[in-house]
Amino acid sequence: MASNNLYLLGALGTAGAVGGGIYLASPNPKPVTTIRDKYTPLQAGDSTNWDKVLAKYNEVKNTPTKRFTTSTETISLENLKRDCESSLDKETSDDLYSKVKLWCTTPRSIRERLGDLNITLLKTDGEDDDTGDKSKWAKLEGKYRDGGNSDIKNFKVDASSTTDTWKKLRDECKKHLDKDRWDDEYEYYLGKVSEWCSDKG
Repeated sequence: MASNNLYLLGALGTAGAVGGGIYLASPNPKPVTTIRDKYTPLQAGDSTNWDKVLAKYNEVKNTPTKRFTTSTETISLENLKRDCESSLDKETSDDLYSKVKLWCTTPRSIRERLGDLNITLLKTDGEDDDTGDKSKWAKLEGKYRDGGNSDIKNFKVDASSTTDTWKKLRDECKKHLDKDRWDDEYEYYLGKVSEWCSDKG
């Protein structure tokens, strides 16, 4: 399989500056451009998100396959930044690509990530078309039922549609919008929310 290019394309600001150095040094780093996705690298001064990422990183120290190193020790922020720098300079395997997304880019909930991708989520409150996208939810409910009523694990809509049955799908979607990217089911529900909770057409 082709590698995923994680270079910061176009980010060179001065002669001789390369890759990860720019990633941490630039006050406004450009999004990582990859074959499949666009993510925004953590900025050097974004202490709030760096601290959040570091805490999550050290929470999984006993699962080294999730980290850049096989060490089970608690690491410092400096070391995590160094690992991100070196990884962003590479064309990576899928495994390293996943780690870079998880530990070196700005954390985004499912709601935020879909917004980044210009996917418009349906309203999750309200009772009619104006306030709650009722007809759009009802259309998705019918599509979900007709497609086998099982595309989202452990979730089914009612066997037949009535006045308020569309709310069941809406409420299921609402449960997952704020999952953070460290949730084990983040990628799964990112896809499901995109398909069943958005205004794609």
